[in-house]
Amino acid sequence: MLNNLFILTTALLALRANETEVTEDEREGRIINGREARPFSYPFIVSLQANGRHFCGGSLLDNRTVLTAAHCTDVVPTNEITVNVRRHDLRLQSSQEGGQTIRITRQTRHPQYNPQTILNDVAVWKLASPVSVQASYVTLDNGQLASQVDLPAETIGWGRTNPNNNIPATRLQQTVLPIYNHQQCSRGYGNTLSPQAHVCAGYAEGISASCEGDSGGPLFVNQGGRAVQIGITSFGRNKQCLNPGIPTVFARVANYVPWIQSQQRSN
Repeated sequence: MLNNLFILTTALLALRANETEVTEDEREGRIINGREARPFSYPFIVSLQANGRHFCGGSLLDNRTVLTAAHCTDVVPTNEITVNVRRHDLRLQSSQEGGQTIRITRQTRHPQYNPQTILNDVAVWKLASPVSVQASYVTLDNGQLASQVDLPAETIGWGRTNPNNNIPATRLQQTVLPIYNHQQCSRGYGNTLSPQAHVCAGYAEGISASCEGDSGGPLFVNQGGRAVQIGITSFGRNKQCLNPGIPTVFARVANYVPWIQSQQRSN
């Protein structure tokens, strides 16, 4: 099911309207050369699963709301999806980690999401029951952090850890990715990126990156004990994930705060 899911996800994403084509390799939701996170040190991260198998990440906005990528949304029926809270090692049962598995009632993509351009790659999911285990919630960036080139941000996920195979991580991985100059990043994608909709993070040398399976997870900065979310893992250049001068692209959260908050307030 997991392989089919990624086929469905990537098949939805094709080319940027009236601009350079986005290749199939670019559509992979994508941590390479990171390290295992300290268990339960990021209590806002969730594993989105279909029939018990991880396919995307997400972050908790409150005890009933998850923020993720639009391309993680509506590729699996709502009744087959669970949101898994307070997880670290996905080989274990949720109960073995003191976690919680919750059904969802709604998957809502941004109304201007375009699967061909991967623009507005933002979605909000509502949980069928509130989070009852120990968790925390992200704060949304107002745009100041996303504009600070070289600011060290963090990203986390259960995606691939080796660019040469398709094996996802079983334990949560973490890496630091500096905010990347937008113009330089956009050149690596044929000048197709939007400064309002996208933020890039990574290294010119291509030494660490998000990879397939990390889609929907957060790019964030810790400020005073709070995780301030800057971006949502969206796409990269190809399946190798590590590409010098071509970092990972994230949906720029600040651009969508009013819409996200309106969805958060709705039942």
